[in-house]
Amino acid sequence: MKKLLFAVTLTVCFSVAITAENPSTTPSQQTKTTPAGKNIIYDSTSLYGAIAKSWGVEENGKILEVGMTIPEKSIENSPESKDTTTPYERHFLDLGKNVKNQTFFDHIEIDWNPAGHPPFVLFSAPHYDFHFFNIKRDEVDKIDCTNTKLPDSTKLPKNYKIVPPPNGECIPKMGFHSADITSPELAPPPNNKPFDALMIIGYYDAKLIFEEPMITKKYLQQKKNFSLPVPSIPSTDKISEYPSSFKASYNQKEKAWDFVWSNFRSNKK
Repeated sequence: MKKLLFAVTLTVCFSVAITAENPSTTPSQQTKTTPAGKNIIYDSTSLYGAIAKSWGVEENGKILEVGMTIPEKSIENSPESKDTTTPYERHFLDLGKNVKNQTFFDHIEIDWNPAGHPPFVLFSAPHYDFHFFNIKRDEVDKIDCTNTKLPDSTKLPKNYKIVPPPNGECIPKMGFHSADITSPELAPPPNNKPFDALMIIGYYDAKLIFEEPMITKKYLQQKKNFSLPVPSIPSTDKISEYPSSFKASYNQKEKAWDFVWSNFRSNKK
């Protein structure tokens, strides 16, 4: 009975999505040489009183890392709310030409959820959803959920299922979400582990379109480095270099968080 109620809760809760946009981005092309190669700043945007940036490490034009830096000030200033109808806020960062040509990624959408989001029984904590999309921003904005085609189960990473069960719920300007159902955070309450960080994979029109680390404000405030497992994908519709590592590191000197994808590998079969 608990499992049934949990599935119903997921189905109802995942269907709610209210948005507010902050589309302001300021392009920047700063570079500096690092031991790994050239670190190129692709874009920047104002984020709660500080500047968030997207960047990549390139060596002779080849992408070694794709990252995003968010100042501690932005995290601390992220507004919280107890009103579950509070809309989430969208912020955007573009990525460089070499990233788009070589890798899975096209751009970043930073979504701040002041009161968490459905299902609130699991994700009520104020948190960030970092969507790393592999389709263009105008394509994302056209997602209206009229297309309900889902990927075949053989196309999903190991242990990943479309949520909520059984057939998911499409969110406009996002798509369908999938998660590792063996994650302790997704166990039926009250046996679930409190949510702090989780990797989500997104689809629309049966195609893989984003990777999404979900991370709570409280977890980031601990300033402890961590990593999230990046699931191996059977295939994608866009043949490109796909990351196999995601790490989040707090830079004490810069007072900022670095979120880094690396170990890119070809997914061409």
